[in-house]
Amino acid sequence: ARRLVADWDHMFAEARDFARFSRGRVTVAAPNAQCALLLPPAIRAFRDTHPGVRMVLHDVPEHEVLALVRSGAADLGIATQTDARTDLVSTALSADEFIAVLSPGHPLAARRTLEWAQVAREPVIGYLAGNPVRRLLEEKLAERGISLEYAFEIALPWTMMGLAREGLGIAVVTMALRPLAQWHGLEVRAVGRPQIARTMTLLRAPGNSLSPAAAAFRELLLGSASA
Repeated sequence: ARRLVADWDHMFAEARDFARFSRGRVTVAAPNAQCALLLPPAIRAFRDTHPGVRMVLHDVPEHEVLALVRSGAADLGIATQTDARTDLVSTALSADEFIAVLSPGHPLAARRTLEWAQVAREPVIGYLAGNPVRRLLEEKLAERGISLEYAFEIALPWTMMGLAREGLGIAVVTMALRPLAQWHGLEVRAVGRPQIARTMTLLRAPGNSLSPAAAAFRELLLGSASA
């Protein structure tokens, strides 16, 4: 009888811990840039208040983010907003404008801001074809009759920065990568006419109710984005 009572006490203690999300696990899938720059401060802040919750991070390409969220393997996902994602619950997280990243010796580095027509006359270091960030940019530029000439098509932003540092082209990325560009000692310029921005969204599967811990981390991310 004492063993049974002890087992019940243990079970109720675990239930109380779960209700207060002092235990549990939160799984987040995001592209590498967000995993490196956006999520670490949020995870640290969450762990300060919920040290018993295990955080699992999947650092994957955007199309894999969607697959992980759809399958339930990830509680939350972060990806670029598109019109083709009607099966997932999507909440705007942040918006960042496109920028040009140049070597310090690049002739265009003498200008405070750039226009897309100027960037289009230079070799561009961009994302791989099919990347949603690149697709968004090209669609917006095509509306103005502007197209980019790609010298390099790259998957990882760290490679893009290395190529730009050697003067092999202008890296076209979003403002989220500005800290990485500055860490490499590169020049960052806003690009206008037109000014183009992409929206990052926080995703979850509609049929999967979030655990208390995952719901709390979601609220932290949304609160940090609006702060």
